[in-house]
Amino acid sequence: MLTSSQHPLYPVESSDGAGIPYDVIRDEVAASDNMPAPLNAVPDTIDFRNHALDTLNFATSKFRSAMVHSASGGTASFRVYMWPVENIVSRNSQSGNEVKSQPEGFKIADMTITYAGGIVYGRCPFTGRVIDKDARPGFGQSYDNSSARFYKASSISFTSQYSTDVIGTLRSATDAAANEVQTLTFSGTTTGNFTLTATVNGVSETTADIAWSGTAATLASNIDSALEALAIIPASAISVTSNASPAVTFTGDLGGQEHPLLTIAPSATSGADGTLSVARTTAGNSPESEFRLDNLKNKKLWIEPYAMDGSRVVVAATPWQK
Repeated sequence: MLTSSQHPLYPVESSDGAGIPYDVIRDEVAASDNMPAPLNAVPDTIDFRNHALDTLNFATSKFRSAMVHSASGGTASFRVYMWPVENIVSRNSQSGNEVKSQPEGFKIADMTITYAGGIVYGRCPFTGRVIDKDARPGFGQSYDNSSARFYKASSISFTSQYSTDVIGTLRSATDAAANEVQTLTFSGTTTGNFTLTATVNGVSETTADIAWSGTAATLASNIDSALEALAIIPASAISVTSNASPAVTFTGDLGGQEHPLLTIAPSATSGADGTLSVARTTAGNSPESEFRLDNLKNKKLWIEPYAMDGSRVVVAATPWQK
């Protein structure tokens, strides 16, 4: 069983959830990996107590989700179950002895998540880790994210017989959309060529020699042409400002996501002089939907994905308020 130091849904008594990071609670390779559940009308009396998450002190938790998909994201369907932590206490009618039993769970909602938000490549969007461990008690499987293409949740819908006091959408977006901007600086450069190495979806490629120019428009055009010529850069996915320190903006198919810094270096043949550097001016980001579950205090929780378009779906959680 996990302890308060191992998972955010097992918080210490004094914590209010502030600053506690998201942690993966569900990480499914395929929907078929899940325990079977009937599709009869709610409430479903499904006993998932051995694979549930205790929420203990927290009344509300925030949840984020992402899908691993090779091309364009998709949708996933979930069932959400909840039941009290406390045992049911009764007495044996013959012996008079006290008998404790655990209540069975019931379904509080069906949930559909669409994954068409920004892409994060090579690390979990919530934990930032290349290697993640599924935090479900009794499971603990590790996942290598180094080649995974994560699509963030873009919209979430619920169907429930219960009011929004129990389950509801926290907010439609966590952050405003932003395209990645990286600024190139040439300190003391007066002549020569340089190269740029870009990395997209884990694949790196280096440009041909780029001629430095003291004319800002010419320098911007040279950089733009060299980057657009790379096989890993989609058409019209780069724009370069006409400045002495040109800014490279990732747009189009590369917009709304964070990218590794470009690597700049003097050409091996006729290298540019001076100091060459690259800095991230704006981190790429996209709107992302979250959801919340309320009235969780002293409840057990089970979130079951049962259909998905991608190869893997991830759900992460963190406490929000007591």
